[in-house]
Amino acid sequence: MTVQATMLTVFGAAAIVAAAAPQTPTFSAGTQTVAVYATVQDGSGRLVPDLDRDAFRVFVDGAAVDIVQFSRDPQPLSVALMIDTSEVRGHGLGTRTGDLHRTTRNAIDAFIGALAPADRVRVGTFGLEIAVGANLTRDPAEIERVLREEVWLGGGTPLWQALVAAMESLAAEPGRRVVLALTNGIDTGRLPGFPGRRSNIDEYAVRTDSMVYAIRIGPADTWATMTGDLKDVSLASGGGYFEAPSDADLGQTFARVADELRHQYLLGFVPAVSDGQVHRLDVVAGPGLTVRARRSFLAPGAR
Repeated sequence: MTVQATMLTVFGAAAIVAAAAPQTPTFSAGTQTVAVYATVQDGSGRLVPDLDRDAFRVFVDGAAVDIVQFSRDPQPLSVALMIDTSEVRGHGLGTRTGDLHRTTRNAIDAFIGALAPADRVRVGTFGLEIAVGANLTRDPAEIERVLREEVWLGGGTPLWQALVAAMESLAAEPGRRVVLALTNGIDTGRLPGFPGRRSNIDEYAVRTDSMVYAIRIGPADTWATMTGDLKDVSLASGGGYFEAPSDADLGQTFARVADELRHQYLLGFVPAVSDGQVHRLDVVAGPGLTVRARRSFLAPGAR
């Protein structure tokens, strides 16, 4: 699963593609507790941030398990923000001079500013190449420099390969691992030396314990003809999916993502099996509530 660096452009001086094997989160000595991050909405789509532990039930392969850890407090984030820079009509991100629109950069700056002090972000792009930022940072000046100087527009859209590269770059990080993709949502090309296809993207998300958030941009009249692959990947990982027309205020969409990430629940359970296999996971809350959480997890055991 290691992403090969032969065709990878890296922001900064040091290479960042992480080859470390992802670990099941461990919250106490001697006990491997699986962390599940859940977003809860009511029937109108509003976030519900004030539930207690007793409101939730967690099922592994259909059998209820005890919730041994619970928190409503925001957990630290490691975010890989991946920007689709491909040449697609109606994409809405680039300018004639070959850089990002100022409004796009402002929206990204606002998203980063809305995160907590303990959260960290790296910026990557995919199009002509797949580039993943070398450092996780909260320094606005450094992020603005990357957006201004190290973004190259053009090429196809190696979407699945870019998501895998982002997941791998976060695999060794603690806490919540979030891949946030700003993209037209259609995989239109592959680059030599990179893994990642639609057929195995869900497996990568499970094995790296990554949540995928996607903001799909472009002409709204094209969405009906697009497949639901990106939405399916996002929801299966416990993340979220948003659509923004080319002329939409991206700042509002990024604000919705940031709001969700600030209001997720942490649910921890100890799996009854240690077989190193992938198991189905279901999380439910009270009547009339919708829970978004990852739909599977990798049990501890095999290494």
